[in-house]
Amino acid sequence: MGILLKKPEGTPGKSWPAIAIGLFVAFGGVLFGYDTGTIGGILAMPFWQDTFSTGFVNSKGHLDVTASQSATIVSILSAGTFFGALGAAPVADTIGRRWGLIASNVVFCVGVILQTAAMDIPLFLAGRFFAGLGVGLISAMIPLYQSEISPKWIRGVIVGSYQFAITVGLLLASIINNATQHRQDTGSYRIPIAVQFAWSIILVSGMLVLPETPRYLIKQDNLPAATKALAKIRRLKEDDTAIIEELAEIQANHEYEQSLGKATYADCFKGNLLKRLLTGCLLQSLQQLTGINFIFYYGTQFFKNSGFTNSFIISLITNCVNVVSTLPGLYAIDKWGRRPVLLWGAVGMCVCQFIVAILGTTTTGQDALGNVIVHNLPAQNGAIAFICFYIFFFAASWGPVAWVVTGEIFPLKVRAKSLSMTTASNWMLNWAIAYSTPYLVNYGPGNANLQSKIFFVWGGCCFVCIAFVYFMIYETKGLTLEQVDELYAEVTDARKSIGWTPTVTFRDTMDEKNNGAVQVDMVSETLTRESNALQPTHGAHSKISVVNGDLSHLINDANHATHAEKTVTIYQAFKTYPKAIMFSIILSTAIVMESYDVLLLANLYASPAFAKHYGSPTDDPKHPYQIPVRWQAGLSNGAAAGQIIGLLINGVVSERFGYRKTMIFSLVAMTAFIFIPFFAESLIVLEVGEILCGIPWGVFQTLTTAYASEVCPTQLRAYLTTYNNLCWVFGQLIGSGVMRAHALGTDKWSYKIPFAIQWIWPVPILIGVLFAPESPWWLVRRGRVEDARQSLRRLTSFKDAGDSVDVDVDQTLAMIVVTNEMEKALESGVSYLDCFKGSDLRRTEIVCATWSIQSLCGSTFMGYSTYFYIQAGLPTVNAFDMSMAQYGLGAIGTVGSWFLMSYVGRRTIYVYGLAILTILLLLIGLASLSNSTATPWAVGSLLLVYTFIYDITVGPVCYSLVSELPSTRLKTKSIVLARSAYNIFGIVNGVITPYMLNPTAWNWKGKSGFFWAGLCLICLLWSYFRLPEPKGRTYGELDDLFARGISARKFKGADVTPWQSDVMEKRDIVAPVGFKV
Repeated sequence: MGILLKKPEGTPGKSWPAIAIGLFVAFGGVLFGYDTGTIGGILAMPFWQDTFSTGFVNSKGHLDVTASQSATIVSILSAGTFFGALGAAPVADTIGRRWGLIASNVVFCVGVILQTAAMDIPLFLAGRFFAGLGVGLISAMIPLYQSEISPKWIRGVIVGSYQFAITVGLLLASIINNATQHRQDTGSYRIPIAVQFAWSIILVSGMLVLPETPRYLIKQDNLPAATKALAKIRRLKEDDTAIIEELAEIQANHEYEQSLGKATYADCFKGNLLKRLLTGCLLQSLQQLTGINFIFYYGTQFFKNSGFTNSFIISLITNCVNVVSTLPGLYAIDKWGRRPVLLWGAVGMCVCQFIVAILGTTTTGQDALGNVIVHNLPAQNGAIAFICFYIFFFAASWGPVAWVVTGEIFPLKVRAKSLSMTTASNWMLNWAIAYSTPYLVNYGPGNANLQSKIFFVWGGCCFVCIAFVYFMIYETKGLTLEQVDELYAEVTDARKSIGWTPTVTFRDTMDEKNNGAVQVDMVSETLTRESNALQPTHGAHSKISVVNGDLSHLINDANHATHAEKTVTIYQAFKTYPKAIMFSIILSTAIVMESYDVLLLANLYASPAFAKHYGSPTDDPKHPYQIPVRWQAGLSNGAAAGQIIGLLINGVVSERFGYRKTMIFSLVAMTAFIFIPFFAESLIVLEVGEILCGIPWGVFQTLTTAYASEVCPTQLRAYLTTYNNLCWVFGQLIGSGVMRAHALGTDKWSYKIPFAIQWIWPVPILIGVLFAPESPWWLVRRGRVEDARQSLRRLTSFKDAGDSVDVDVDQTLAMIVVTNEMEKALESGVSYLDCFKGSDLRRTEIVCATWSIQSLCGSTFMGYSTYFYIQAGLPTVNAFDMSMAQYGLGAIGTVGSWFLMSYVGRRTIYVYGLAILTILLLLIGLASLSNSTATPWAVGSLLLVYTFIYDITVGPVCYSLVSELPSTRLKTKSIVLARSAYNIFGIVNGVITPYMLNPTAWNWKGKSGFFWAGLCLICLLWSYFRLPEPKGRTYGELDDLFARGISARKFKGADVTPWQSDVMEKRDIVAPVGFKV
């Protein structure tokens, strides 16, 4: 191994840091391997089979899961990894390789939490999917990170070490499974699952201190950071000649690729990039078709079914062989090259596979129940030996080398995108194999019962591998990533790549292209220049002093404030606006009450005590009492009707009396109205109570969103407006937990206690609101400038002009004043009618449609999930468990949306979210076409995924959009109209949904997914053409863009100059007469 790691003579700097970093990052393979290795052993554990069985009894007379359930459980991880791999490119290119890996671990941990907590198949499936999503992201990003950070002479070993880490993970999984298999409690499977937290914590801890890759930083035009990172990796000074030359080569390569145009996924299919993409995809696909994951997914079960008394021990042996065999492969990669190792590895695997197939087929038989009978024990032992030989050939060749080749054959411009597609190919075949193997191997109706004959299939695939390597794989040993590009440009036949040497560098290419403009000393000069540019400058902060329409100082201060608000970091924003954040959170928490009640009612329909007290008897023995469909529709829409009243009231009252006083009055009214449903003895009284409670809820919905958007800066607007969605999800989660506790109650307290719990929130929120300052924007609109200044001081932690945060109360106040005056000049009036005039008509359309889409994209399904689960056949307790898991995922999704919105625009998240929701709704509809007993579980699992996607995209982003896109002058009324539109569609949904789901009405059940998928597709098309991107824009900039009629798809890149003096004069904008600050 020492020879393997020996640095070539004349190589400057230290090599051990890059090697250590690359090998540490490879630890992510442990997550991949361990997660892959645990499932086979868990499926064979008796206690797990007892816990998760739905009643199926296997040939040995023991409770077990069916072949279809087993296939779904194993393969859904691969489905998640497929989507994760596809998502790796935008994540890695947007937030970087380093932070992308950290974020991927968070997703992975969500999956581990769900699997650990699961007591039934649906939640376990959801956990496997999210774990797979994280693994897919990690599996694409680690080779990307390793290939970009490693020296060329050791790159093969470092990237190949990822496969070694996978084998270590498989071995650890086998050891831990073997240690817990005999436990007769949930620890038998929960311990192996929960151990995965340790691997994730180790990887995240390291990534927090490791550097970003210099190539990514160059791609982001951050030359100083790239220099610092490369110097740290090579252990050289930043101005060292070797550092400058390497950076010049990387930068020249990047500039050359950029000169060809911005990379898209379509570029991956052009020219020789298509050849490289096909090579990478086929290589990763064939790696799966060698059959290796048959051993690691189903090996324990296969050995057990083949008559071995201790299948866990055999599985442990095969994993040990896998680990040990990877080490010579790492040596061979850079010693002999990629082509020879892949070629001879395929030959060895092919021979071993056919020998195993022949021995297994000729020396075993089956009895009438399908149990395997061994006729020749020595021959069977020989088959196991050749399986070990096969694993040796795989681990020493195709295991590590496939990742090495795909990590180095793509140019920087499309590397992340191409790697995401090649890794997705790996996982797509992984899923196909995992899903189909039980049907191919197992005995019974509908199964192929191949048993050992399956190795003929894998052997045939290995024969294809031989031909593929011979004709398609280029030899890239010893080449830099930039020289690999030259190789593919000059050599058209893979067989002629052996012995090829580069003749020109990309720096030479760029020198010729730019007439010598790109030189090494230019990089050095750039470093110095950019370093100086990073030094902060401070100018004097002038006080606003504008009288009788003099705008010069006012506009100057407004521009300063706009620049400060756009450039302040998130950390600085949290530091500067802590009180604004606190008060915004206090007010927004009121949303919990509304979502709690909506969820409460939908779940109470499934409560036996509630149905018995308020419902009518039925002929269904499973559901002897049901609330009539018309009353379900009426109760569900009662609160919505009240909300419309509250919304319209709020549009007038809050603009007249302010946000703070309106909120106080609404909280007091809410406290009083709760008495009505609590003491209601009839459906009519309950309906009245729901309508009255809906009035303050309508106020909360618009007032809290408007307040949050006005008291916080641009950088925090998205987080604090989408916090409303998190509160909504929290209310649903709390409601699910409360109803879970009272689901089987038989007395009146099983539904009265849930109503009474609503008294918990108004009083503490009311106390907080009493101390909250009024919105400075509202105070300026009312002409109370001095009060607005005092409000700003109470909301912020501004200091003197020398404060490092570079913001100022007077400048911020000037920005508010100028924005307000500009809006008044553009469109006078603040009535509801003004929302439909000029550019405000477009803004009103957008916010109304954006909020309506929340109702039209199928979210109603979520509110009726518990009722749906029960009608679909799930036991009541399990239905409430599913509901709790569903809204727990919703909370995680909302928090995840905050992370996304820091790096991705609102429009992007919204559009992609709708696209995914459309697909999920179609899948729900398709799954419901089957009458299988597994259908409710499949639909339930898809609803879990739907909830997560909704709450990480459309759900929270909607609140950010409707608070940012209206003009500040008409914000309250625009939000009122938008929420009213949402409620109108909500009422329609509330009427038709019970008919869709109720067995005594339309009885569509899960087939309703087709209906919602159609609506969701329409919403997707509207969003693509009409929804603009407000990310990073101040309200003044948004006013300018709408006034100029910029199309939605051009918002993101449009230039804005809202406060130039000549522009202001053309728009007849003047400061208020007598205005002095």
